[in-house]
Amino acid sequence: MDYNQNPYQIDFRVYIGILFFRWQIIALCFLYSLLAGVLYLNFAPKRYRTSCKLMIYRDINLQSTVDQSPWKQFNAHIYLLQSEKLRRRVVNKLFNTWGEKIGGKEKMMLAVDAVPDRKIGSTLHISVEFWNSEYAEAFLSALIEEHEAEWGSIQRTAVDSATVMLEQELLKMEDNIRQAEDRLIEYKRLNDIARIEARGSMESRYLIALMERKNQIMTELMLLEAQTPALKDASASVISDVNKLTRETGAVKPIPETEVEPQEEGKEKETSAGIKSRTEIPEDRAAALPKSLTAEAIDESTGSDESGWRDLRVKLAQLQLKEKELLKNLETEHPQVKSVRKEIENTQNMLKVAAEIEMGRLRDRHKALSIQLAAVEAAEYKWQAKNLLASQRQAELKRIAGVVDRFENNYNSLYQKLHDMRVSEELKADHFRVVESVATEKNPVWPDPLKILMFALAVGLGSGLGLAFLAQTMDNKMQTISDVEKVLGIPFLGGVPFWVHSGLESTVRPIVTEEHSAGAVEAYRALRTSILAALAKANDNLLIVTSADSREGKTLTALNVAIMIAQMGKSVLLVDMDLRRGRLHRSVGVNREPGMTDVLRN
Repeated sequence: MDYNQNPYQIDFRVYIGILFFRWQIIALCFLYSLLAGVLYLNFAPKRYRTSCKLMIYRDINLQSTVDQSPWKQFNAHIYLLQSEKLRRRVVNKLFNTWGEKIGGKEKMMLAVDAVPDRKIGSTLHISVEFWNSEYAEAFLSALIEEHEAEWGSIQRTAVDSATVMLEQELLKMEDNIRQAEDRLIEYKRLNDIARIEARGSMESRYLIALMERKNQIMTELMLLEAQTPALKDASASVISDVNKLTRETGAVKPIPETEVEPQEEGKEKETSAGIKSRTEIPEDRAAALPKSLTAEAIDESTGSDESGWRDLRVKLAQLQLKEKELLKNLETEHPQVKSVRKEIENTQNMLKVAAEIEMGRLRDRHKALSIQLAAVEAAEYKWQAKNLLASQRQAELKRIAGVVDRFENNYNSLYQKLHDMRVSEELKADHFRVVESVATEKNPVWPDPLKILMFALAVGLGSGLGLAFLAQTMDNKMQTISDVEKVLGIPFLGGVPFWVHSGLESTVRPIVTEEHSAGAVEAYRALRTSILAALAKANDNLLIVTSADSREGKTLTALNVAIMIAQMGKSVLLVDMDLRRGRLHRSVGVNREPGMTDVLRN
C-alpha cells in the first residue's frame, strides 16, 4: 500500500489533527482574550456622546441676485467647526473654569464630528465624545457661538475685500472709458468724420447711379451682339425698330428691394457712438442720370430719321401702284412706264442706302456703348476707391466706438455686482439656529461591549490558532504514516483504532473474541494478514511488538494478533517481555511463574 502523498497537495486531515490534538492552546488563548475584554469593559474610562443640531439657512425673501441657488453646501462650515484654531479658541475661553478639573489644555481639546443631517435639510449634526459630560456640553455650546462669530467675521472680511477690489476695478474702468472717449473724439476731429459721412452718402448715390448705368450699357451691348447676325438683309425700318427696342430693353431698371425693418417716422438708425447707418437712401435724394444719357433723350434724335424712311416706303408703294395701272393700258417700253420704273429703282436704292446707314448706326452704337462702358467702369473704380476710404474711416470709427461700449458694459456689470454685494451684506442673509439643544446620551459610547467582545473573540481565536499552527510547525515528532516510513525506513503493515474500554488500564483483554468488536476484529485481521505476508517474504517466524513509551497498546496488540494467528490453526508462542510490569499472564489465564527470567537463569 502506497501512502506517499503529493507534497503540493493540501491534506485537510493535518489541520483537523491540529485542532483535535492542540485544542488546549486554542481554548487557553480564547479564555485569556475574553478575560482581557471583560476587564477592559469594567475598568476602561467611559466616554459619553454630547450632540446637537444646528440649522443654517437664508431668508428666501431677502436673497440677492448674487446667489440664486439653494444654499446647501456645508463643507466650509464643517471645516470651520473641526479646525484646530476654533477649538483652541474655545479651550482658552473655558480654561479658567475647567482647566483644573480636566487636566490641562491638551486634554480639553475635543475632536468634533459634524455631518449633514439626512432628515432635516440645511442642518448639521454636531457631536463630541468625552468622559465628562458637563464639560462636553459647555465645549459644544461655546464652539457653536465661536463658529457663528467667526463665520460672520469671514463673511464681512470677504465682502470688504471684494468691495475694495470692485471699487478699484471701477476706477480703472472709468479711466479706460475716459481714454476711449478721448480717442473717439480725437479721431472724429482729425478725420473730419461729419464731412466724410456726408460725402460718403453722396459718393454712394453716385456709385449706385453709375452701376445702374453700367448694367444698362452691358444689357444693350449683349442685345446688339445677339441681334446683329439676324439683321444682315433686313430693311431700314426693321433695323430702326430693332435699334429702338434694344434701347428700350437696355433702359430697364431693376426691381427695388423690399424693406426688411421699416423705420419709425422722424427716427434714423444710429449707434451708441453717434454713427448713422447708410443702409437706406430716400428716393428723392437718389442720384439720377443726366437727361442727355437717358434712352428717352436719345430716342428723340432718331425720330426725324424714322419719318424720312417712312416717306420713302410710302413713295415706293405709290410708284409700284402707279406702275401696275400704267401696265394695264401701256406697253412696258412706254416712256411713262420706264420713267416710273426708274423712280422705283431710285427709291429702292435709297431704301438700301438707308438700311446700310441704319446698320452703320447700329455698329456705331455698339462701339459708342463699348467706349461708354469702359469710361463708366473707370469712373466706377474711382468712386469705389473714394467710397472705400470713407468706409475704412467709418469702420475704424465704429471699432473705437465699440471699445467705448464694451468698457461701459463692463462698468455697468461691475457696478451691479458691487451693489448686490452691499445689499446682501446689509441684509445679513445667513442665520444660525440650534434646532436641538446640546444634550448628552445616557449610555456611554465607549467602551462598546459588542465591539470589545467581538474583538476579544477574534484575537483569542486568531492567537490560539496561530500558536497551535506554530507548535505544530516546531514539533519534530513523527506524526503520520509517511513520517514513519521516511524516517525509520520500514514499511507500514496496518493500523488499529484507538479503542478505549472500561478497565483497559488494569486489564488487557482479547478484543477479537468480543462479539461487539467487529471493527476491531477486521482491523486485527488485516494486520495479521500483513504480518504473515511480511514474515513469509523475510523467511522468518519471529515477531517483536514494541514501542517508545508505555501504555501505547503493545500488550493488547501482541495478544490479539497471537489469537488471530492461532485461529488460523497455527502454533503460536506468546512471550511477555515486560519484566517490570507483566500483565499478559492475567489475560490468558496462566501463572506468573515461571517466567522469562527463570528461563534465562536456568
